[in-house]
Amino acid sequence: HVTGRSVVPFLRAHPDAIVRCESHRFFDRSLAASERYDERVKSVALCDDPSLAALVTPTAVMLVDRPSGKRRNKKSIPARDAIVRLDPKGRVLLTLAAKARLWDAHTGAELPALAFKLSRIDDAAFSADGTRLAIAGLGGTKKNPQRLVFLWDVATWSPCGTLEATYSEAPTQVALSPDGSHVVVAHAALEAFS
Repeated sequence: HVTGRSVVPFLRAHPDAIVRCESHRFFDRSLAASERYDERVKSVALCDDPSLAALVTPTAVMLVDRPSGKRRNKKSIPARDAIVRLDPKGRVLLTLAAKARLWDAHTGAELPALAFKLSRIDDAAFSADGTRLAIAGLGGTKKNPQRLVFLWDVATWSPCGTLEATYSEAPTQVALSPDGSHVVVAHAALEAFS
């Protein structure tokens, strides 16, 4: 957490840092020199590609070239998708809201939809090697709710499993091991799956 006058010294010490300032303005030293993003930033996603960032503002999801500050996607990605994730290689953008949507991270074109059913999506994560995607949330019925995690093979976008965690109303967070072979689900409890 960086505030006020500490922003500039922090950025000098951490040149690749992205800071969400108290004013909710997106500030990145490489972007600040070329283009200011004065819109409120709700969410930021980064990947291993240091030239790419995904920003969610109230009006759009923007794929931004960090060195130049220029917006990469010409086509508007709806801002109602407030949670974003980039795959580690920066090829695919995932937006989460009432449904999960996939986008080409270079063009902004929408990719085919993933087939799954959740009444509430809480979180998603790519494995560090980029081979797996996990999406977690609430599924089932009102009488029999379930805490579910859906898994996909990123190369083919084919489903590779569904996990059922212990039910709780608490929002879920999900993480994958670097090779995608283990899944950790955090909600009211912490659970691990292989």
